[in-house]
Amino acid sequence: MTRFKIEQWAEICSFFASFFSTISGEVVHDENRISFNSPQDTVDTSIQLFRDGTFGANMPLHGIESNVKEVQFQTEPHSITFTGEKIQYTYRIPPQLNIQGDI
Repeated sequence: MTRFKIEQWAEICSFFASFFSTISGEVVHDENRISFNSPQDTVDTSIQLFRDGTFGANMPLHGIESNVKEVQFQTEPHSITFTGEKIQYTYRIPPQLNIQGDI
C-alpha cells in the first residue's frame, strides 16, 4: 500500500501513471489533473483526480464526485482509496482490463 497527501501532487502523478501502466487503458495528465480511461471496447470506467483534491470516478451503474485530502494505492487488490473529511471511496480496477505484472 502506498499513501500520499494531496499536496504531494508530483509524487501522486508519477505513482498514478506507474499504477495504471500495466492496465489496459489511457492515462492523461497535466499540471492540474491526472486521469485514467478504459478502452472503449471493454468495461466503461474512468477516474480523474485534480490537484485541488477534487476527484471523479465512473463505473458501470454508478459515478461519484467529491474532494479528498489523501490518496492510497493498493496493488492487491488493484484499487485506489480517496479519503477526505466526510468521504472514503475505493475505486477498484475491473478485472476485465487485463491487469498484467506488478508495479
